[in-house]
Amino acid sequence: MAKKNSKKTVPDLRFRGFTDPWEQRQLGEVGLTYPGLSGKTKEDFGHGDARFVTYMNVYSNAVANPDGVEAIEKDDRQHEVMNGDVFFTGSSETPDEVGLSSVWLGNSTDTYLNSFCFGYRPSKQLDSLFLASSLRSPQMRSRIILLAQGISRFNISKTQVMQLPLCFPSLPEQRRIGDFFSILDGLIAAAERQETLLRQKKQAYLQLMFPQDGETEPRLRFQEFSDSWERHQLGEVIRPIKVIPVSRYSRHGRFPVIQQGDHPIAGYSSDEPYFQYSNVVLFGDHTLSLYRPESPFLLASDGLKVLSCDFPGNDFLYAMLERYKPSNEGYKRHFSILKKQHCSFPSLPEQRRIGGFFSTLDNLIAAAEQRAESLRALKSAYLQRMFA
Repeated sequence: MAKKNSKKTVPDLRFRGFTDPWEQRQLGEVGLTYPGLSGKTKEDFGHGDARFVTYMNVYSNAVANPDGVEAIEKDDRQHEVMNGDVFFTGSSETPDEVGLSSVWLGNSTDTYLNSFCFGYRPSKQLDSLFLASSLRSPQMRSRIILLAQGISRFNISKTQVMQLPLCFPSLPEQRRIGDFFSILDGLIAAAERQETLLRQKKQAYLQLMFPQDGETEPRLRFQEFSDSWERHQLGEVIRPIKVIPVSRYSRHGRFPVIQQGDHPIAGYSSDEPYFQYSNVVLFGDHTLSLYRPESPFLLASDGLKVLSCDFPGNDFLYAMLERYKPSNEGYKRHFSILKKQHCSFPSLPEQRRIGGFFSTLDNLIAAAEQRAESLRALKSAYLQRMFA
C-alpha cells in the first residue's frame, strides 16, 4: 500500500532521549481487518481440537489472556489469529464499552476469533505492548466511543474504526512505552491478587473462628483461650439506634454527623471525631460498615441504620455480623431475621482478640485495595499524558 501523507505530533510526557515527532496515520493505512467466526451454530461450540478467543477475553484485557479460549472444531474457512493481531469488540450494551481492543500475543495454531469481534493485523512493524496501551488510551477511547451507533445495543463500523488516527513514535520508543505499561499492569495485577487472596482468607477465618450452625464453639481458636462460649440470641445483645433521615443529617466541618433528633451520636466537629456510643456498627441494605473514630465515614442512603451492642468491642461485633449475614439480599430488610439468630459469644478478652485479628485483616485488605486503586489512577494519568 502506498504511503499517504502523515501528520507529525508529540505527546505531553516522554522518556528522556526521545525527541523525534510521532507519526500519525489512519489505522487502515498500517493494517487490515478480518472477521471473527462465521457460519456457526450453538451445536458447533464446546468440543473439537481448535480454539476461539472469547468475547469476554477481548472485553476484559488490553493484552488477551492466552487461556481465555474455548473449544470448537477445526474449520479451514475461518481466519486464524496470529501473534501481534489486535481484536476489537464489535458491539456492546453501552457506547463506553464498544470497540474495546485486545492484543494477542499467543502462538497457538488453529485459534480463531469469536463472532462478536473483528480482528486487525498490522502491516507495519508496531510494538504489540505499545498498541495495547495506545488503543485503550483516553484519547483513542474517546474517538472510538463517538463512532458507537444504536439504541438498546451499540455497534461500531470496521470501516470507521480504520479511519481513526493512530499516533506512534519510533520502534525503540514504542518498546520503551510498552514495557513501562506492562510493568505497571503487572503491579496492578499483583495488588489485585493480594486483595483477592486476603478476602478469601478472611472468609475462611470467618467460617473457622465462629461456631458453625448447631455448634457452640469455633473450630479454630487462639491458643490461650479454652473457656466455653455463651449462647445468646442476637436480638438480646444487639439493637438498632433510631437516627434521623439522611436528608436531615447536619454537617460540621467537612464530615457528616449521625444524630438522634437534635442529639449528635457520632461524627466530626472541627475535624475532630466524637462518639457517644462505644460499640456501634453502621449498615444499610447491602452494606456493613464499622465506625472507627480515626477515619471519617460517609452516609450513603436514607436506609442507613446504627446497631449498638451490649458487649464492648465493635470489631468483634462487625466480624460476627459479617459471619452471620442472613442472606445475599442484605442486612436492613432482614434485621428481624438477624436479631433472632442464635450466636455464641466468648469471654471479653477472646472477643477483643478475635476483633483485633479481623481488624488487622481488614486493614491489610484496605491497604491492598488502596494500592491497586492508586496504581490504576497512576496508570490512567500516564495514559493521558504519554499518548498523542
